[in-house]
Amino acid sequence: MVGKPEGQYDPGMPSILTIAGLLAALVSSEPTAEEKARDINQRAVKVFSIDPTLQDDDFVDLKPIADAIGDARVVWLGEQSHGEGAAFLAKGRLVRFLHEEMGFDVLVWESGLASGPLVDEAMRNPELTALEAAEKSVFPIWSDAAQVRPTLEYVKQSHNTDRPLTTAAMDAQLTGLKADRALERLIEDLFAPLGAMPRGILDFESSIRAFWTTQSHDAASTLVEDLGSTQQLLDDARDALLGHHEPWRISYAQRAIGDAISFIKVRREVIANGGNPMAVDKELFNQRDRRMGDNIVFLANEVYPDRKLIVWAATFHGIYDLPSIHYDRDPDLYDVMYAAGMTAHRELGEDLYHIAFVAEGGEVRNVFGNGRGIIPPRPEASYEHAIGNLTHPFLFLDLRGLPEGHWLREKTVMAPLGNEPMTAVWPDQFDAVFSIDREFPASRDALYPEDADITIEK
Repeated sequence: MVGKPEGQYDPGMPSILTIAGLLAALVSSEPTAEEKARDINQRAVKVFSIDPTLQDDDFVDLKPIADAIGDARVVWLGEQSHGEGAAFLAKGRLVRFLHEEMGFDVLVWESGLASGPLVDEAMRNPELTALEAAEKSVFPIWSDAAQVRPTLEYVKQSHNTDRPLTTAAMDAQLTGLKADRALERLIEDLFAPLGAMPRGILDFESSIRAFWTTQSHDAASTLVEDLGSTQQLLDDARDALLGHHEPWRISYAQRAIGDAISFIKVRREVIANGGNPMAVDKELFNQRDRRMGDNIVFLANEVYPDRKLIVWAATFHGIYDLPSIHYDRDPDLYDVMYAAGMTAHRELGEDLYHIAFVAEGGEVRNVFGNGRGIIPPRPEASYEHAIGNLTHPFLFLDLRGLPEGHWLREKTVMAPLGNEPMTAVWPDQFDAVFSIDREFPASRDALYPEDADITIEK
């Protein structure tokens, strides 16, 4: 022993060390699952229904969520994958709440920016059904799902009221089973006041058809070239077009063409690599999310600057700091990946409020029968394991308002992305988490399984 004769007793030092050790343990100890459950139970909003078809819904259980959202004017409704039927229902009821109680009146889908306006136009057309309208841009994973159908019908019916819910889209992909010449129509509308179209500005439409038909590398290259020529013609005509249109309308068409170029370049690389998307250059692959992030900011600040927007999209795309999320099975997975939310959060700040979804257990598959299937037991240290100690099936927890030093402001295991447990400081990734005890798959027929409880007594 150095510094003190062996056997000499110092009554002060052990007591100091013991107290310091106890304090360190108090500061660093991980709460037990039971302690986490009690904390969540005290803080969370207890939601009594995820049914978007409730008649005369007073939304009394959702009203505390309005306090959490506050003055944010863009609310992002996420989902773990695209196969969560229960989450789809919950999102639908939240859409109604945000529209009827908080004045949100633009619903932005994770679908093609170019074809988004076609859905809004079709929703206003009394001769078309809500499904026929949605098919002009919205991905079938949603438009074909029975759990999303009430939301589409709600949007359609809103146009018979004095508070219509406008439909928009933000994706950089070309989408829509019945997109009806979406890019071409954007350009036609711009040049209509001029009485003439520039020579060659529509040549890319035949190239689009050739590409979708052949899916060849050469067809993709021709399409990229034709889209680039169209983009240049729009740039050259910008001053003339500004005499007839607000600047954002011209920018909208330019963005849509730019999105198409980016999308086809990715598809070209996939083709060149034998159909393997994982072989595509990561930065090229990231362009979709980079453009989506720019598009949502553009919609919020330029197209709808005085309105409040709801975003219906995957949680992944709305993540605020993707590289800081750790996934044990692939530790480097997110190191070089980009999420649209990284741009949206940087530019919109607290004007953006992102609600993620998680499930304690159950089953997930999309309308095509693809997906994880049965959700395995959650890790004991996870958020979902903690809520398993609670009896209430639907909980909303505001993360933005958690106090400093709260256990969720440390690295925690949660599964909001693909239903896979991952580790992150989750309040740095989104603003709230909506938990569902038992998830069930999306389907084309029944709204929910016979054994599922989507409303409980208050």
